[in-house]
Amino acid sequence: MTVAGCLRILRERWLVVLLATVLGAVAGGGAFLLLPPTYTAHATLYVSARAAVDTQQAYQGAQLSEQRVRSYTALVTGRRVTSDVVAELGLPERPEDLADRITATSAEDSVLIDVAVRDGDPGRAAQIANRIGEAMTGIVAEMETPPGSGAPAPVALRVVEPAVAPDRPSSPGLLLLLTVGTTVGLALGCGGVLARRLLDVSVRSTERLEEVSGVPTLVSVPTDTALRGSRLVTPGAVTGPFVEAFRRLRTTLSFIDVTRPRRVVLVTSGGSGEGKTTTVVNLAATLATAGRRVLVVDADLRRPAVAESLGVEPTVGLADVLLGRVSFERALQHAGSAGVSVLAAGCPVPDPGELLASDGMTALLASARSRFDVVLVDTAPLLLFTDASALAPAADGVLLVCRYRTATYPRVAESLHALATVSVRPLGTILTATPPSHDAEYAGYRREQRAVPGAVERTTPAGPVQPARVESEPRVRT
Repeated sequence: MTVAGCLRILRERWLVVLLATVLGAVAGGGAFLLLPPTYTAHATLYVSARAAVDTQQAYQGAQLSEQRVRSYTALVTGRRVTSDVVAELGLPERPEDLADRITATSAEDSVLIDVAVRDGDPGRAAQIANRIGEAMTGIVAEMETPPGSGAPAPVALRVVEPAVAPDRPSSPGLLLLLTVGTTVGLALGCGGVLARRLLDVSVRSTERLEEVSGVPTLVSVPTDTALRGSRLVTPGAVTGPFVEAFRRLRTTLSFIDVTRPRRVVLVTSGGSGEGKTTTVVNLAATLATAGRRVLVVDADLRRPAVAESLGVEPTVGLADVLLGRVSFERALQHAGSAGVSVLAAGCPVPDPGELLASDGMTALLASARSRFDVVLVDTAPLLLFTDASALAPAADGVLLVCRYRTATYPRVAESLHALATVSVRPLGTILTATPPSHDAEYAGYRREQRAVPGAVERTTPAGPVQPARVESEPRVRT
């Protein structure tokens, strides 16, 4: 994932990042209010060797003191010292608990030991630190004095800087906790958003879709709120991102392979609800406005929706023609709203897959190919039924519809594999229901469309609508 991609994801999910940052700041403030203040008192101990009579003894004494420092530092938090302090001061805690609040450190090549004691009471912290110094002095004198001899100890320990009660708490302040909480919240928010996107396999970009499918994404169709539950674009709408997307698709299909016209195009999807029927009816209407003779065939006999979308009678159609109940010509209907011819699904049948895979269906498509400029075939989802796979070899091309955030890359790959099993490679994919673009494509450019007075809309019994002539007047922005 590139830096630009990460920034785009963070911009899309800025609300989640902001919420995590605010929660982090609130957690930091809550920690300041709930955690009691802690005070730290320091006492300094000095390790010294006995007085030397010459240079060699002085050097040996210094070496001995440095060696003893490491042992005495570990001894400070030992049970013998902490038990003595607890008993002497009458502390209401175990020696092990007291040891957790004591820290003994010494710099390298130093004979000084710093004893730090943390406590909620500054006075008690100083008392404990000083008592540790007294206990350590006695223990070291006992350990270093040779038993049964009156010789002085070679190494001595004494307190050179007693502890005093601190006047300020050593626990983090409000500003520090707020800063840490805000930083952690921001990091978790950004990391969570990016991690979720990396683990998300739903289709969200045309680049990734092309990489997975190996075929071009012909167009991204944005969501159009003007549809209001309908699949067919509003007849009066002549501009806008939704309409322009289908115009681009119309142009792209015209130039995919100019030496081999794609007259019969099958439209399918991996699963249900991805917008294949919406794509079929709007692409058909867009092709019709360009003067093409268009036929829409509803071959989704499982859940037909073309007739309802185009406002034609659903009871007679493809199934009746394949069963020999009615002729192809009599089953054709004309959708005046879209200007296309329609072959609805027709009567329900018990086994649609067998019917669509029959020779009669192949002959029907061949007849339609000779009579119309473009035949768009709506089929059942690839991964739910075998209908699309059975029809694909008889078509001149296949379009795979993928819905933004609904389709997944594994499902796209599985759909392509289903087509590959019948030796069909799709012309490309169509990404539907994408978020509206925030680019300046339509923000800084507006066109007012109006019909020329006197122009009328003409229809033919089985042909496309001849749209009214329009003029465009650019609206100048000042």
